Amino acid sequence: MTAAEIAAAMKNNINIFSDTSKVPWFNSPFTGEDGGVPQAKVGAVWNIDGPLLFNPSVKVTGVGDLSVALSAMKGHPEAGFITFSVSQAGYVRVVFTIDSTFQAASGLDRAAYVFPGSQIQTRIWMNFLDAVIRHSGGTGKTSNTTTVVEPKP
Repeated sequence: MTAAEIAAAMKNNINIFSDTSKVPWFNSPFTGEDGGVPQAKVGAVWNIDGPLLFNPSVKVTGVGDLSVALSAMKGHPEAGFITFSVSQAGYVRVVFTIDSTFQAASGLDRAAYVFPGSQIQTRIWMNFLDAVIRHSGGTGKTSNTTTVVEPKP
């Protein structure tokens, strides 16, 4: 699949990439406000059927030709932004990126993120990226880079 085809599939129903059936407890599908397929339209609210008891919501804040940007809503343990984007790197290579910038919404959320939250979040995104590779018919590997920035006093 080309970058444009992957982006179109993502905007049509991002849940095709949240199929983490090999590790079902890391499956975190999105639903629209009405419980149906989430719409990739600015202002749409997506509910997340997260792991354990975490079921937060995000709002679509941007939709580009090759990207979807989300913002955490009140009640989400991670106050911040996330962007799913895809790019064409040459004739054959496609790069899918998840860029997440956030801070813990509270002290309790910060403590939960240190352990086990960060490990769970990383596994969810790595499974998501694996699903992108499977769905696109591609081959490749996933990688993760996490940078933790402490808040200024």
